[in-house]
Amino acid sequence: MAEKNWHALSAQDCLKELQSAPAGLSSVEAKDRLKEYGFNELIKRKKESAWKLLVAQFANFLVGILIFAMVVSVLVGEWLDAIVIGFIVVLNASLGFFQEFKAEKSMEALQKMQADKAKAFRDGSLVVVGGSATIAQGAEVHRDLVVIGGGFNAPPGFSPDGEHIVIGSPVLGSFLRGIVPWITHGLLWGRLIVPGLRWIWIVVGIAFLVGLALNTIFDRPVRACADAILQKPLSAFFVGLLVMVLSVPAITIIAATVIGLAIVPFVIFALVVGSMIGKVGVARAVGRTIVRQSSPDSRLQSLLSFLLGFAVLLLAYMVPLIGVLTWAMAG
Repeated sequence: MAEKNWHALSAQDCLKELQSAPAGLSSVEAKDRLKEYGFNELIKRKKESAWKLLVAQFANFLVGILIFAMVVSVLVGEWLDAIVIGFIVVLNASLGFFQEFKAEKSMEALQKMQADKAKAFRDGSLVVVGGSATIAQGAEVHRDLVVIGGGFNAPPGFSPDGEHIVIGSPVLGSFLRGIVPWITHGLLWGRLIVPGLRWIWIVVGIAFLVGLALNTIFDRPVRACADAILQKPLSAFFVGLLVMVLSVPAITIIAATVIGLAIVPFVIFALVVGSMIGKVGVARAVGRTIVRQSSPDSRLQSLLSFLLGFAVLLLAYMVPLIGVLTWAMAG
């Protein structure tokens, strides 16, 4: 359909070329085209100046961890590690700046060509997911009207010819608008972190603070986990897998008794805490493979190992397919 003078075609010729009809696409066809081409939308945002784009590269959560790790390296006298980390930070900021600056210019050009409004028909029905629907005076819906997770406004006396269904509230709509991009651009791609989603970084920040606290408070258990992972990685993996598989049937058996029912919450709590300590141990083990820890009892070196390991795992979680595999191995 490229290289066509669409402005010179009649409405019927355009519909023929696009394989559509005056009544719109069917739901099945719309679903197939959505799967093939994706959403027809551009996200509008305020134009950022070049220096703000450059500063923003250093405001990234992951870069903050690397800068903190660089400071810790200087404090413990590991100047070579500090220089390497600093080089990575500068290189990452430079690449990110040029990519975002170029993308900003491309987005401006595309937004100038984008239409502000559009109408769509689906088998005569109106379906709104994660947004609000406002029916103008005199408008008609010849079949069903479905609004999920949003508001609905209509003039008095309005009624669709088919079913009229409104599910959820705008809060549900906000949740859907946040979770659906994570599923479509993250989970289905085999990665857990989608960098463009703000709420993802809030979760990452909470996970980092919790991990940092566990790394500090439970230093010896975390060190023991890291040692076991580095010395016998396959054994540690299969033991963790066995515990995960047997946890559910074991809890079910314990809950079958009256006394066991009271113990179950404590067992679940212990499993959760143990799992979190294990994940911190994995992060520290990964960090120790990057930077040699000369003194096992050094809290600063343990902190540096955790920071570097957390940063590496965070990067791995962003890569399609590798993200899920990393989560499965680290879990």
